[in-house]
Amino acid sequence: MQITIKKVSEGTFPVLAKLSNELALHQGMIPLGKEGVDRLRTDCLSKNPKFEAYIGYFKNKPVAYMVTYMKYSTFLALPTLQLGDLFIEEEYRRKGIGQTLFDFAKEIAKKRGCGRLEVNGLTWNTPAVRFYEKNNMHIVKDLALFRLDIKNKIYDKQLFCPLILKTNATL
Repeated sequence: MQITIKKVSEGTFPVLAKLSNELALHQGMIPLGKEGVDRLRTDCLSKNPKFEAYIGYFKNKPVAYMVTYMKYSTFLALPTLQLGDLFIEEEYRRKGIGQTLFDFAKEIAKKRGCGRLEVNGLTWNTPAVRFYEKNNMHIVKDLALFRLDIKNKIYDKQLFCPLILKTNATL
């Protein structure tokens, strides 16, 4: 397998924007316009970025991306790594790329002393739900995702299921 992962830089940012828009289309959402892409660039590449993004390459071709950011659990008194996006272009799925990116996210969580790795997944995306469950994650049955859209009403009525790495599983 020839899979490599590289953190997004100014030079590779257009790849992130392209893949992010592919994910939006895959989920039935509206891709980002110029203003959205500009905000994404600022939030990813500024001195104090709001998130980190990584590109997954298969045989040196960019075909996937992953976004992570930190949260905090007062119940654990430990940080939590949130996996915001994990997307692989359709023709490159089932080649181990998603697993490689997910394992990379687990390593980030370990290095940062996290007590959890969390993902929000769409309930209709059965392959994704199965993937996370295969990786010792479980749906948190009594936890609902509540959202207040401050600037954007486009994504109302999306159904999400929060997933977390099982507490008895090892990162």
